[in-house]
Amino acid sequence: MQRTRLGIRQVNFLFSIDGKHVPLLTEKQISKSKRLLFMTHLALGDFVYHGPLLKALKKAYPHLQIDIWMDDCRERPKSWRKNRSDILESWISQTGIADLIFPIATKKGERETLVRRASRRNYDIIFYLVSSRLENFAKVAYDISNTALIVGNSPESVVQKLKSIRSLRRVTHRFSTNLHSERSHIFEKYQLYYEHCFGDLHIESKDSHGLNITIPDSIKNEINDWYAKKQLARFSPLVMINPISTSKKRDLHGETLGKLVKAMLEKYPHIHILLNVPPSSQVGMKGLLKNYQISDGESEKVSVFSAEDEFFSLPAIMQKCDFVVTVETSVMHIAASLNVPQLAIVRRTASQWQPLRANGIFWCEGDIIDCDGRVLTAATLAAIDECCER
Repeated sequence: MQRTRLGIRQVNFLFSIDGKHVPLLTEKQISKSKRLLFMTHLALGDFVYHGPLLKALKKAYPHLQIDIWMDDCRERPKSWRKNRSDILESWISQTGIADLIFPIATKKGERETLVRRASRRNYDIIFYLVSSRLENFAKVAYDISNTALIVGNSPESVVQKLKSIRSLRRVTHRFSTNLHSERSHIFEKYQLYYEHCFGDLHIESKDSHGLNITIPDSIKNEINDWYAKKQLARFSPLVMINPISTSKKRDLHGETLGKLVKAMLEKYPHIHILLNVPPSSQVGMKGLLKNYQISDGESEKVSVFSAEDEFFSLPAIMQKCDFVVTVETSVMHIAASLNVPQLAIVRRTASQWQPLRANGIFWCEGDIIDCDGRVLTAATLAAIDECCER
């Protein structure tokens, strides 16, 4: 018997039988439960790796209804997050993993409504796995149900522990996120935490590089029509560049992007470049191209693309591409799941988030926006050459 930690509310123990750990939740506790709420600050890239584990959990316990809470429990919700919430919800809904999805709150009153709505579901288990605002998640979990088994990760720093002490006293089972190697990929870490709570889970082979994406036929038809209208079949290669993330420090600098596009147009006479940007960035992206004097002959070789209303347009058009160049954001994980050749631009400090399949990774020692554009351009052209030669 090994004592792993002292909880404020209780002492949790882990037993080892034949070298295997007994999970925090017993088989009896899970079998008696009907509903589970999974809570995390969910984004598209996160769901690429949470999705296979939630699928495996549902398969292991088919009687268990799983709901998903996507809200990040910020003190001040942001209204601009609604579009991201809608796109992510459209994907999750299609997977059949969740019975009910609670979207990202865009104002404080909306979160209070979500809590009241969730409380009516009478959850038996609430499971949260978060990297920030841990005390907020613990409080919201208890507000949703004061009778559920609440299972969540513990704060790791002394400051976080002191800050969270009041919120965490109501958490039934807590676990450390220091159970892994520093070099572990985020998918491996997530699996370890899930299994630490629920026992062994079997990941389907088709989900081994991230959640397998099934694109609805209606979306495929829309993209096929758009592809035909743009007459993209006459271009080769078709390359997507995704230069924008959710953080400015992870975006490509405008000058770097402009020079990269010019270099690609000069080297590949029959190329077509798709610049994937959020709808709000379309005008600015077109202005940037104009500043870099894309000629009339070249302009038909560059398109600005946005998945405006739902998720599946993006993977549908990515499947048409010969190659993807992307900064460190959800697009690199989606490309890996789809097995589309790519060059991912990743900060060295975020190595645990590198895509599980990529032709190459361009490592940035600092922020991506500060990367050496000449070196990146050379690496990109070499990666495209290698891909096209196969």
